[in-house]
Amino acid sequence: MKVLIIEDDSIYVEVLEVLLKEMNCELIGHTGDSSEAFRLIRATKPDLILLDIHLRGRWNGIEIATRIQEQKIPISIIFITSLSDDVTFENAKETKPFAYITKPFDRISVKRTIALALDQNRTKILKSSNIWKEKEYDNQGNSFFIKAGHRLHKIHIPSIYYIEVNNRYSSIVLEDRLLSVKTSLKELAEKLPSACFFKVNKSCMVNIDRIDNIDVNNNLIIIGDYKISLSRRNKKDLLKVLE
Repeated sequence: MKVLIIEDDSIYVEVLEVLLKEMNCELIGHTGDSSEAFRLIRATKPDLILLDIHLRGRWNGIEIATRIQEQKIPISIIFITSLSDDVTFENAKETKPFAYITKPFDRISVKRTIALALDQNRTKILKSSNIWKEKEYDNQGNSFFIKAGHRLHKIHIPSIYYIEVNNRYSSIVLEDRLLSVKTSLKELAEKLPSACFFKVNKSCMVNIDRIDNIDVNNNLIIIGDYKISLSRRNKKDLLKVLE
């Protein structure tokens, strides 16, 4: 069974990795960043998530669990967190997790909890690899406004081919036009569903749904008439997401 760790404390990540190895579980990844967590969930389709509540990024662990619950994705969740107050626990309980474990934890208890969760989850099947992409569109909307010059432009997210930064400006390449804005790549990324947009080199991210093909030998992404450089560093992760 596949297990994903979403935890930003490296010490606890190492402890959990050891426990999973002892149990012969398949650890498919770990991250402490909530935006990266959505990409990993979409890419790896875990059976179980060991989830901290306090994370880096836009969302906390409870918000991640809420999205999983709302979409009825068959993934078991075990909260493993240092937050033990009643309010946090009640909020977490609303997401219907399998368990809520507070740090510091007992190794044997955690192993037994994981074993029970995995056993319960054996008959569940992930409904769709696109379900998180659809959910993020539902939450964020299909468009946003951005200032370019003296105007506010409405950007339809599905129409974006890719975004590339050059010095202080970013070029938003759309299916019908190119828009240059004085906005960083990081700021633009926050407006987009992370499950659909992937950083392919240090200055560019592409809309995965717009990719026509990938020239693996020459490390090029083809979107319409555009050819975008794919760094060796990001190549492996992108191909894994597209599988």
